[in-house]
Amino acid sequence: MGLALFTPHKNSRRLTPHPPERAWTLAAFWGVTAMTVYAVPAAVNGSFVMACMLVSLPVLLGSFRRTLWVGVFVTDLTLLLHDGRRLRTIAFEQVAALTLRPADGYHQTLWVDLIDGSRYPSPARLGGAADDPLALALSRDQMSTLIAMLSLRLPQHTKVPPLPLP
Repeated sequence: MGLALFTPHKNSRRLTPHPPERAWTLAAFWGVTAMTVYAVPAAVNGSFVMACMLVSLPVLLGSFRRTLWVGVFVTDLTLLLHDGRRLRTIAFEQVAALTLRPADGYHQTLWVDLIDGSRYPSPARLGGAADDPLALALSRDQMSTLIAMLSLRLPQHTKVPPLPLP
C-alpha cells in the first residue's frame, strides 16, 4: 500500500500498475515541494519573484499529484476510477457489468456499466501505448488480473467480460 498522499482515498487500494512516468513525476513533485520550502522565507522577506513562484507552485504540486493518482482503486464498498482529470466513485452494488470495448476507436478499454444505464471508462487499456498519456496500457495478464480482482467484489448479477482472443 502506497502513501495516502498518492491515493484518491485514504483507505483505497490500487489495482492497476502505477503510471509509467511515475518516477519522474515523484521526483518533480518532491522537487517542487523543496522549492516551496525555499521560496516561503524568501517571499516573506519581500522577494517579488519568490512570491510569484509561490502562487504557481500549488498548481504544479496538484497536477503532479493528480498524475500519480491515475488508476483503478477499490475500498471496501466502492470502485474508484481516476483518469488524472476526475475521480469517479462507484458503489459496487451499482455495477451491472464490466465491458471491454474501444474508447477511442481502437484501444480496448475496461468500462464500468451501471444499473441505471450510465457507462464510465476506466483508465485501464488493453495492450499498446495509448494516445492519452494518462491512460494505463495493461498487458493481457494484467487486464485479466484486474478483472478477476474486481469480480471478487462485485454483486452476483454483474456480468464480467471474457478477454478477447489475440
